[in-house]
Amino acid sequence: MWVGSGADVLLCNILAPVIMELATDFAQLLKPAGGRGWLSGLLRSQADAVQEHRAGLGWRAALAATQQDWALLGLPLGLPLKSSLGRPAAISSTYQP
Repeated sequence: MWVGSGADVLLCNILAPVIMELATDFAQLLKPAGGRGWLSGLLRSQADAVQEHRAGLGWRAALAATQQDWALLGLPLGLPLKSSLGRPAAISSTYQP
């Protein structure tokens, strides 16, 4: 569980299926203005699927770097494109592989 006013930086260094499962919590974790996200631990072959998933949630995720078979996606500053997302005081994740 996380409680706070929002983080400046969100870093996910984990495989794509986990990032996609946790993606709905990102807007609640980042500051409403000025937060930045980095998604790593992605296989290059999975980067497009993660970008499409993020777009479906109203976010832009841009390919920032690659190294061998790995990719890094960057989430832009600020909130996602959909501004109707709320910001609860506390969240928790229930991802289970």
